Amino acid sequence: MLCALSVLPAKAHQGAEVVGHTTFYYNNVDGGVEITYNPEAPFNYYGTIEIPAELSGKKVVAIGYNAFAGSSITDVTIPTGVKKIDARAFANCQSLRTLTLRTAEIPEVA
Repeated sequence: MLCALSVLPAKAHQGAEVVGHTTFYYNNVDGGVEITYNPEAPFNYYGTIEIPAELSGKKVVAIGYNAFAGSSITDVTIPTGVKKIDARAFANCQSLRTLTLRTAEIPEVA
């Protein structure tokens, strides 16, 4: 019996910016940028992080699929302006204790 396995490549990120001890990877989307997962640096995120309101002069409006998945983050602060958080954005973050939203509007979780 012959079995074939097909693996889709991860979506490449369009940009990166270092803020503090963290390099945030992102893609351009309508209205700003979406923080993305970087398969080349899957363990980039650890400890306490504060997601910046802007990256490269553009508003952070979304946190994408697997953006922080499996990382060792313990505390995350999400800025005003984030309108969407992917349902798997924080998948398998076993050390995550707190998630703080700095917004009056709850972002869409999709």
